[in-house]
Order: sequence, then C-alpha cells, then structure tokens
Amino acid sequence: MNLKKLTRLVLLVAIFISGVTKSVYGANEASDSDELFQEATKAVKLGNYSKAIKDFQKLALLSEHDAQYNLAVLLKAGKGTPKKYTDSLYWAWLALLGGIEAAEDFSDDLYKLIPEKESEQIRERVQKYLTERINEGNESALMQLGTFYVTILQEQDYLSAYKWFTVAAAIGSEGAINARDDMENELSFEDVINVQAEAEKIFNELPQSIKSKIK
Repeated sequence: MNLKKLTRLVLLVAIFISGVTKSVYGANEASDSDELFQEATKAVKLGNYSKAIKDFQKLALLSEHDAQYNLAVLLKAGKGTPKKYTDSLYWAWLALLGGIEAAEDFSDDLYKLIPEKESEQIRERVQKYLTERINEGNESALMQLGTFYVTILQEQDYLSAYKWFTVAAAIGSEGAINARDDMENELSFEDVINVQAEAEKIFNELPQSIKSKIK
C-alpha cells in the first residue's frame, strides 16, 4: 500500500542492461529531493551510472521509495558498481513497503537468487531501518513496519503486525484501521488483549513529532 501523501509523476527513462530495457520511476515536483532525483535520472540517460547510484542512494536513505527502487535496479544490474544482490533486495523490500508496486515482482525474482541465511540478514536490516525511522519521527514507517511482518518475513507474524497497525491507527495513518482489524481477525481474544497493551506502551513512547500528527 502506498502511504506517501504526495506521489511522484511517472517518468520513464530507458536504461539498457544486458540488452534489456528497464523502467526507472521519477518526478517533476519542485523540491530539493526532486531536483536530485532529476539529476539521477539524467545521469542514467547519459550512462553515468556511478553518479546515478550516488544520487539515488542519498534519496533512498531519506526514505524516498522510488529512489530505493531505482537504486535496487542499478545494484542488481551492476552498472556503476559491482553487482550486489543482497543490497539490491534490501532496497527493493524497502521500496515495496513504501508502496512501489514494481518492487514486488522485482524483489520476488531477487529473493530466488539469495540463500536464506543472507535473506534473513537482509530482513533484520530492513526491520532495524524502519525502527530507526520511527524513533526519528517518521510516521509512515509505522505502517511499513506492520506490513513488514506480514509480507517480508518468511513466516507471517500477525501479533507484531497487529501491534504496529494498532499504533498506526491511533495516529490516523491511512489504511491503518483496516489493516489492524484484518490482523485482529487472525488472533485469539487473549492475544488481542496482550498485544493491545504492548501497542499502548509503544504509543506512549513515540516521538512527539509523530504524536503531533494525530488526526
């Protein structure tokens, strides 16, 4: 699900990797991040993949999900940097959690190339990243972490997903109420009561910058 309040317009940039044309998503909204995104897509057009990777990475670290997806594409292709499937999957999963639909099939294909031990390490990286973003005051990471537990883990963790969706619903995050209620249907009454207590504790400890956005 896409939690971004402002979505980027789609810009198709053809990049040729082993003879295959890939699509890179972009934007033309006027902001510093969008200007950097445009620079990155221009670098791709010119074949300057090294610059494109650096620019997309700067944006990816700021949770710009389309940049995360584009970075994943370039890392898988090995253009401008050696191929690295593990880093590519990491960014692809974050892009997927951020609502980039193209990242679903892309990450599924990548996952098949990576041993489970390494995949589990990538899951831990994703979980750590999202937790850090929440601690930094990123509201959208609440829903993304809840979604992580039911889409990225090898075995779905309804308890953890319900906990984070409950917190996100209390803030008023888009789609959180439906996600919370769907998870509740998968749990026992006892589990629901216990997890609600955990969610309340997390809610009370949220950064004020998130609480201030309560709708």
